[in-house]
Amino acid sequence: MFEHAWVEPAASGAPDAPEPPLRPLLHLLDEAVDRWPARPAIEFMGKLISYRELGALVSHAATGLQQLGVGPGVRVALHLPVTPHVAIAFFAVLKAGGTLVDCLALEGVPALRDALDASRSEVLITLAAPRWYEPTHCPIHAAYLRCVVVGTLAQFAAHPDAVIAAQRRDGAYVDVPLDGRHVRFGQLLRNDGRCRTLTPGPADHAVALLRSNADGSALESLTHAALGKACRQRTDGSHRHDVPTGGEVPTRVPLPLGDARTLIADMLLCVQLGALQLLGADGRLVLNRMAAQQN
Repeated sequence: MFEHAWVEPAASGAPDAPEPPLRPLLHLLDEAVDRWPARPAIEFMGKLISYRELGALVSHAATGLQQLGVGPGVRVALHLPVTPHVAIAFFAVLKAGGTLVDCLALEGVPALRDALDASRSEVLITLAAPRWYEPTHCPIHAAYLRCVVVGTLAQFAAHPDAVIAAQRRDGAYVDVPLDGRHVRFGQLLRNDGRCRTLTPGPADHAVALLRSNADGSALESLTHAALGKACRQRTDGSHRHDVPTGGEVPTRVPLPLGDARTLIADMLLCVQLGALQLLGADGRLVLNRMAAQQN
């Protein structure tokens, strides 16, 4: 079975993969919202978010981030599991004019604190959940950090009260303090959504994401063009697999989540195709191939 079943094979000859966008990554989402506003973009814990809704959530989150002082030169770290917060925060930081810092796969407060210090991150976006962030038990103290935006697992679920009840029953519920340092993700969205969109500059020079290198000794800068190229490579990789001759092609395909570059490239590919991301409660990202064919 081939790795990425959502890419349709060419009728004859070698398939032509789409050219990578040499422009700010935010344009991918803007185009998806314009082309497929009613098409589902994300499904998480029984709730569907359309591309129109995703675009609106990004605008509100970007406005909230700008109200927190995010703009050019401000680094915002993402420390999140695979939930809708990832896509919303990713595009919102870029729309607000900030620079993303990859802390997605880090485990433990010491590793997270070291990454925040090394990157000089001023804002952290994370999730109130065991193994992610428990502010009342183990708050983050980093040299440059001035604000922590904290989401919850129930926030984008179809039945949030049931999720909270289950978390309380399992001892997994984490409360978010209301203080000057912590901002609930919901608070970030409570505004008119009229953010000031800032153009980052040439895609091959403007940095979109910072991430630690393999040994953690330095930061690697990924430009908008580099992430667009990673998206293209994911597409090309899917074309190298043969299409099965019999039976149906699977409509739901787990996507490998080796690191932030892979996760973001797959997320960008989903947006580029107008496909549906199915986010599993077990932390998997799955793409519904058939959603990309619907109007």
